[in-house]
Amino acid sequence: WELSGGTEYTPEELVAKIRRFKPYFKEDGGVTFSGGEPMMQAEILYDLCSRLQEEHISVAFETALAFPWKVIHRMTECVDLFLVDFKIFDNEKHKEYTGTENTLIKENLKKLVNYRPIMIRIPIIKGINDEIENAVVTADFLAALGKNIKSVELLPYHDFGVEKAKHVGVNQQMFEAPDEKQLEQLKEVYRSRKLNVVE
Repeated sequence: WELSGGTEYTPEELVAKIRRFKPYFKEDGGVTFSGGEPMMQAEILYDLCSRLQEEHISVAFETALAFPWKVIHRMTECVDLFLVDFKIFDNEKHKEYTGTENTLIKENLKKLVNYRPIMIRIPIIKGINDEIENAVVTADFLAALGKNIKSVELLPYHDFGVEKAKHVGVNQQMFEAPDEKQLEQLKEVYRSRKLNVVE
């Protein structure tokens, strides 16, 4: 396991390291696993998250949910909160820009709301998913999922990762951030569906 700086840890060592920070977590703190995609390492993370649960340390898990339900369902046993990256509602457009359909993602979301609270995170890219129409169908879908959708956060695109990608020999496509006015209009769409929009 690699925490940062290229240091590897076993799950036991990592739990011991995290345990030392427990006094700083207070009531609303804990550990968040993000990525890349942590669900790619679901087996070892299940072990680690289960150990953290035994220590009464809350766990949040950031994922795109593009995995078989049995993998996600197992993680609900030891994860307290899911941060779900949701990009584009339209299936064909989602496939065009991400390389994969989103039917599985939507089906998994419908199931996951029955198990754990979810925070939705939507990266907003100008000309890709910043249309009002996309926001309307996405907001309607999320609102229908019920009270376990705790919040929606609209994240304006940034190009911080482009330079990093170049350093490892990957050419990453450049996009544009949405206009501030457009972003506010999108937020209003979600608010009008009684969804909690995180600022």
